[in-house]
Formats: sequence, C-alpha cells, structure tokens
Amino acid sequence: MIRPALRPLLAALALAACSVSERAARRNAGAECIDCHRPGGKDPDHLFTAGGTVYGFPTAAADGGVGGVEIVITDARGRVVRLTSNDVGNFWTDARLDFPVAVRARRPGADGGTDPASPSCLSGRCNQCHTVPASGSARGRIAAAP
Repeated sequence: MIRPALRPLLAALALAACSVSERAARRNAGAECIDCHRPGGKDPDHLFTAGGTVYGFPTAAADGGVGGVEIVITDARGRVVRLTSNDVGNFWTDARLDFPVAVRARRPGADGGTDPASPSCLSGRCNQCHTVPASGSARGRIAAAP
C-alpha cells in the first residue's frame, strides 16, 4: 500500500516520465528510426520492428509530417498492425512482423491511401527508402491520402 504522503510525488514522477517519452516521440521526424531503436543502438530499451514518418505528399520537407494518419501494416503471414501517427507524423511498433510487409497510410475519412498491391517492404526501416530523394523502389516519403 502506498502511503498517502507519497501519492503526489509518485503522480508527479509518472507525469514527468510520460512527458519525456512524448517529447522523445516527436524527435527526428524523417530520420531512420531503427538505427537507434535496435539492439546496440542509441535507445536499445525501446526496440522497434518498424517505424517511420508519414507526410501529406511524397516530396514534403522532413519537418512536414502529418499527425492522426492511420498506418496499416500487413505482414507476410497476414498479421495486421494498426498504428496512428503522432502530431509530427512519427509512427512505430514493436509487434512481431514477418517481412515483406504491405503498408497503407490514410487519413481518417479518406477513401484510399498508399496501398501497394502486394507486400513490397523488405524491412521496418521505413524512412531509409521513403525519403527525398527516394531510395530503392520507394516513390518518395510515405504519403497519406488527403
């Protein structure tokens, strides 16, 4: 049982921990997430299997991420992971994924979205290929349907 005198202190500590986490989630939009969020990376305590930043259009500036976008990842075994981008466009997951994966990004209420016909992403390093200029078979940044 927690002593009543300690409750305000514990609540303040919990709030501070949340704030640090939320602040960290808004950093490095457009940068490759897995570089840090992997064993041996700068943040091995928060491992990601996939992560990236979603934008309004494929040639957007790195700081032009879009929040509230639904990201749907379907892996090679048919498992579906649904994510929502934060206010700077960042999204991530630590869910188990078998690659390749198909990814769709769409804004709430939109009819379409980025929806490849077949699984085509070979890794969870979304911002490695989805960049400006584009790399690999990507066509620029991950862009959500308007």
